[in-house]
Amino acid sequence: RELVNRIQNFRKDSGLEVTDRIDLKIDSNEDIINAIQSNMDYICDEVLANKIEFGSVDYAAKLDAELNPGENVVIGLEKN
Repeated sequence: RELVNRIQNFRKDSGLEVTDRIDLKIDSNEDIINAIQSNMDYICDEVLANKIEFGSVDYAAKLDAELNPGENVVIGLEKN
């Protein structure tokens, strides 16, 4: 849920409309990636993402966030 909250705030801060669809790219540790993959449909539905890819974030809009102490994630967002 914390990741969804961060993405929603990132969408808002990026000036996206509530109905805009996005693509996400996420770079994090294996535990975070596994958790995202296990909840992919839920996350995509909540943040209106068409897809989530994993790896080095090369999108112009990106956010460095700490979900929990020591659990860092880089989120890249692109309007689709």
